[in-house]
Amino acid sequence: MTTVSSSLTRFLFLFLVLYLTVGLRLGGLAFVGADEPRYAQVAEEMWQSGDYIVPTLHGKPWLEKPPLYYWLAAAGYSLFGVSEMSARLPSALVGAASILLLWWVLRGLANEDTAFAAALTASTAPLFFVFSRAASTDSLFSALLSAGLLLYLYGFLKDQTWCYLASGLAIGLAALAKGPVALLLAALVAVPVLFLYPSMRRSLQMACLVLASAGVAVPWYWRIIERTGFEFISVFILNHNLARFFTRIHHHEQPFYYYVGVLAVGIYPWTVVTLLGGKQIWRRLCKLRLRRPPFENQHPSLTPELCFLGSWIVLPFLFFSLSQSKLPAYVLPLVMPLAIVTALLLPDPAEEIPARRRRFVFALLGVMALAMGGAATLALETIYHSAWRGVVLGLLLGAGSLLGAGLARRSIASALVALAGANVVVVVFLTMAVLPAMEPFHSTRQVVRQALATLPADGVLYQYRTFHHTVGYYSRGRAALESLENPAELRRALQRDSPLWLIVEQPEVPRLENESDLRVQILGSHGNWSAIKVSMKDRGGGLQGPARLHIN
Repeated sequence: MTTVSSSLTRFLFLFLVLYLTVGLRLGGLAFVGADEPRYAQVAEEMWQSGDYIVPTLHGKPWLEKPPLYYWLAAAGYSLFGVSEMSARLPSALVGAASILLLWWVLRGLANEDTAFAAALTASTAPLFFVFSRAASTDSLFSALLSAGLLLYLYGFLKDQTWCYLASGLAIGLAALAKGPVALLLAALVAVPVLFLYPSMRRSLQMACLVLASAGVAVPWYWRIIERTGFEFISVFILNHNLARFFTRIHHHEQPFYYYVGVLAVGIYPWTVVTLLGGKQIWRRLCKLRLRRPPFENQHPSLTPELCFLGSWIVLPFLFFSLSQSKLPAYVLPLVMPLAIVTALLLPDPAEEIPARRRRFVFALLGVMALAMGGAATLALETIYHSAWRGVVLGLLLGAGSLLGAGLARRSIASALVALAGANVVVVVFLTMAVLPAMEPFHSTRQVVRQALATLPADGVLYQYRTFHHTVGYYSRGRAALESLENPAELRRALQRDSPLWLIVEQPEVPRLENESDLRVQILGSHGNWSAIKVSMKDRGGGLQGPARLHIN
């Protein structure tokens, strides 16, 4: 790109982009959903207990995921204290480091322009910045696996043994982040190019990679099986790996083509931008070559680069499409190779792009921006009663397309920077305006604090007809581990202990108020949640029930 002249300037610009996309107000949002509060609590229990082998949740073994995230989050707690920021820091830092590694690798294999374009593409892809801001294993796994494959590619093309060792370390850490699927995906990507370009030296280097991966991952797996026996094999290997792939037991089934839509939005706008290459895309793809020594017995129609990047995109895509459980985060490892291919297929900055093709590409981007803005407006109004935020999102995306279209007439490089800048502005708007509006609907932090303000020291906080993991986390162990599912269970609990402090979804409040024998006091409401105090009425309208009992 000609608009950014020096390597240092590009690095500083990329660093700023990464800060805005994954670092800005990292701890400003409460934990949302099910995964963030659970993972953060497991890490906190590990940090407090000093047992770094067996993860626990509420004091019981939690064997659904390997321990790398918990180790890093515990280190964050030690350095910065227990907070949302400390819990999310591992994903953000490792994700940002993988982008910088991508930039470094492509500077050595291609050139400054390609390296900067690929890093900018990956760091502004929605899939990357959404999951890199979460306290979860997905970004950690994807970043480490991608780092391992990047180092493998560099070592393969440059014949550098140390890269194979570093690749093995990264892939081993990925196996500690999410499981043996890291080894399977790495094999799917690395083995085809080794098969097409065999040599004894590369086979020995691959053996070094495997040994390095095993040296990192095997000790913990050995110790956890030694400590928990068949329980770990049953929960983690059989249930959360094999059953997740082969069965619908986890209720995440989606059609085979599900990830086409996920990637279309998750890599926006970059996959569309490659269409600027027009009829030259396939020709460029077939001639794809990075800077490397000549290979013996080359396949004229299939270069090592094309084989490797094609395997990295196609085989994991097919693997996850065949899985019976599908979630957007599963295809995070595809962001990096798609960013590389996008950067390699972009037209040369000096190349003239026909006006008709340019208009088509930016018109398509505009249509996508309009569709995403419309969907966001509808969703934000229907669920969060905040249509204006969706309108602004659509305007920001559309403005980026218009600005890019205008700049593309003079410089494709300037147009790409404009599109990346628009995505960064969207991230800032999401961080500062949209996510705070969504938080009260997906986190109970505020209402839990309102309930705890009046809950007696020996009291228990209950959930009624819902179960949200943020209640357990923000109540600091004072919440019951099971919810009350219906009025009959609520009345039985009131016979044992009255009044009760409850966290409920707001629509449940009027239903409880309509129960003639219950007295309901609203302690606070925020978003979709309410904190209430419930007691029994006597026939004269007063309160009845035994004295408060402590519930163990």
